[in-house]
Amino acid sequence: MLKESEVQMNIGPINPVILPLDVVPAAPPNYGASLRVAVGLLVASLLLVPLLVLPGLVVAVLPAEIYLLGQVYDGIVDLRSKDEESSATALREADDKTESARIRVYGSRVVT
Repeated sequence: MLKESEVQMNIGPINPVILPLDVVPAAPPNYGASLRVAVGLLVASLLLVPLLVLPGLVVAVLPAEIYLLGQVYDGIVDLRSKDEESSATALREADDKTESARIRVYGSRVVT
């Protein structure tokens, strides 16, 4: 039978300190950007109507259509990037920071 002091030597001291997680608040909804994207899509759809009636307008309407769809695409990319910054990716990064801090504090004896 092992003595209590031998058991303590085998497993080492356990420090139950838990470091706080960095909590990332959810991003507030961006109604302005969403509205701009929706209006851009509506206007781009309406710009196609004159092309069906008078195909000669393609020279005048096509550059505006391309510019407008580019702005819509930029708005969608902006909304997605803001959403990703505040979602699971940021929480995973905070968890990784906490884990690396635990490893620095406890060395190779990480207690989970």
